[in-house]
Amino acid sequence: MTGYLKNYSPALQLVIFIGLALAFYLVTFLFMAAVLPHLTGLSLFDILNGNLSDPKVLSALKITQLTSTVISFLMPAMIFCYLLSPRPFYYIGMSGKLSGWSILMTLLIMGCCLPLVGWLGDWNSHLHLTPGVDKTIHALESEADAMTKAILKMPSFGSFLYSLFIIALVPAIAEELFFRGVLQRLLVQATCRIWLGVLLASFFFSFWHFEFLGFVPRMMLGAIIGLIYAYSGNLWLAILAHFLNNGVQVLLVYLYQLKWISTDITKDTPTPWGSALISLVLVILLFLAFRPLTAGKRAEFERSLTAL
Repeated sequence: MTGYLKNYSPALQLVIFIGLALAFYLVTFLFMAAVLPHLTGLSLFDILNGNLSDPKVLSALKITQLTSTVISFLMPAMIFCYLLSPRPFYYIGMSGKLSGWSILMTLLIMGCCLPLVGWLGDWNSHLHLTPGVDKTIHALESEADAMTKAILKMPSFGSFLYSLFIIALVPAIAEELFFRGVLQRLLVQATCRIWLGVLLASFFFSFWHFEFLGFVPRMMLGAIIGLIYAYSGNLWLAILAHFLNNGVQVLLVYLYQLKWISTDITKDTPTPWGSALISLVLVILLFLAFRPLTAGKRAEFERSLTAL
C-alpha cells in the first residue's frame, strides 16, 4: 500500500479500520494487565472484584475507565484518520463552524428523545431469553451497574467535575470519533446508503458496550446521534449530543446527592408509552426541520470528500 488510505476502496478501508480497532482492543487488555498495576498498585482482578467503598479501588476503577476509553476508541480512530488523509479533521467533519441553529436543534432533539429512549429501556429490560442466560446477564449487568454507581459517588464539586470528565467528555470525543467520524462514514460509503450506514454503526456502538439490557435504547441513541452527524456533516454536533446525554445524567445524580432534587435517575422508573409516542413524533418533526437547515453545509462537506 502506498500513499493515504483514501486512495483505496471503502471496503478495504473498513477492513483496515476493524483490524486496527481489534489490535487496540488487545493493547487495552495488555495495558490493563501489565501497566495498570504499576499505576494503581492493584491488578485488574483486584479492581474488578475489590470493595468499591475502598477509595483506592474506586480511584483505580476511574483510571481504568478513562484509559480504556482512550486506548480502545480514541487512539485507533485518530491513527486511522491520519493514515487516511492529509487533512484528517477535515475528513471527519471537525473543521467546520457550528451555527446557532444547528446547536439549538441538536439540544432540542436530544431533549425530546429522552422519553422514547426511556420507554425502550423499560421494554429492553423485560426481555427474556432462557433462565440460565437471563441469570448470567442480570448478574453481569448488576456488577456493571454497581461500578457505575460507585464512580458516580460525588462528595465534592471536584469529584463531580472528574466524573463529568471520565463519563461524559472523554467518551463523547473518543466514541464519536470512532463510531461516527470513522466507522459510520466508512459504512455509508461501503453500502452507498446513509440509513444503512447509520443503522449498522449504531448497532456496533451498542454491541461494543456489552450491555444486553440496555442494547436497544443505546442503539436508538446511536442512531439519533448518527443522523445528526449524517445530516450536518459536523462531528462536533455528534460530540455535543453525546456529551449532553451523558453529562445531564451525571449532573442529575450529583444534584440528587446534594438533595437539590428528589428524583434518583439511577432507579428504574417506568416511562408511559404515550410519552414515548409523543417523543417519537417530536424527534421526527425536528429532524424534518433540521435537514433543510444543514443541507448546504452537508452538501459542501460531501463534495469536500472527493477533493481530499
